[in-house]
Amino acid sequence: MDKGQFIFGGEVVNWIAKFIILSLVIFLIVLVIGTGIGKKETHILQHNLISFNILSGCFNYVGGRIHPSTIKLEEFNQANFERCFAIEDNKAVKLQLSYVEKSIELNLNKNFIDRIIDCKKQDLICKKTNHPVIVYSSDGNRILGKLTIESYYYE
Repeated sequence: MDKGQFIFGGEVVNWIAKFIILSLVIFLIVLVIGTGIGKKETHILQHNLISFNILSGCFNYVGGRIHPSTIKLEEFNQANFERCFAIEDNKAVKLQLSYVEKSIELNLNKNFIDRIIDCKKQDLICKKTNHPVIVYSSDGNRILGKLTIESYYYE
């Protein structure tokens, strides 16, 4: 191989490396500026984490053990809810436990919830999920129930 081919080959490799580095830099800039995870996706993730924590830890100690997707009725109260969760002023969480013909509602940041008129507003993100649960009454009976978890986030 003569010297001209060697220099030309080295320049091509150099230009390819520069092109790859430039492409990576442009890709990272586009990724940082137009990230795919927005506020709505973040709120949905937070809602799912709150739901998981509620269904697996806050109200479901039965016999000294945690039973996921169960609710001990005597522990389902506002004081335990506030003890388990702390949220910012621009967020709110509402729980509604329905069983037999009864319903219990708990709220975090109730003043925020009372001001909500329409979740379809551009700057208000709302998420609502329903979960089947087993409700343990104070006399030890098990009742099938539904726990509705609603979370609200104001941008």
